[in-house]
Amino acid sequence: ATAASYADRIVFLADGKVAGEMFSPTAQKVLDYLKHLGE
Repeated sequence: ATAASYADRIVFLADGKVAGEMFSPTAQKVLDYLKHLGE
């Protein structure tokens, strides 16, 4: 999550498909998103 927070944009993949994207991420935003991704 820390490394991803340096990116301008993150694309999240789940089961080989795009599950979402985030612009201007922070480490906390990435962790929060990943917690809810599998629900």
